[in-house]
Amino acid sequence: MNRSLAWGHFRQVLMLVMAPGIPSAVDWEEFLEDSHHDPGETILVVAAETKLTPKQRAEVQAWQERHGTPSVLVTDSMLARGVATALSWFGVRVTAFARQDIDRALASAGIATADRTEAKFVIEGMVVALEERRKHSLTG
Repeated sequence: MNRSLAWGHFRQVLMLVMAPGIPSAVDWEEFLEDSHHDPGETILVVAAETKLTPKQRAEVQAWQERHGTPSVLVTDSMLARGVATALSWFGVRVTAFARQDIDRALASAGIATADRTEAKFVIEGMVVALEERRKHSLTG
């Protein structure tokens, strides 16, 4: 099965890694269900060239309103970082960073300096797992 999302908790942070493209409806619903049970103190989203459907964007807004969990977005998309910045002007608790600023992003998510190497290892493991699943689904 081709997975478009990987997620889990690292200390108090809910980490979500998103593959390029639009997340599948199945993955998205599973993530939302899990995240409603334990939204963490912060959510850290690592996104490639990811796009959300209008329905998924509305669900993100509803999730944010329900939980109030601050969000940290890590992406190389200047457009996505700009949107996050604009949303923060309207009271949405989101900050955005480029991948090269991962240490600042982890600090913003509340991950202690001593835990950041391990957190990066966890994120990279999720990225690799998503890539492997995508390769496997393309080859049969």
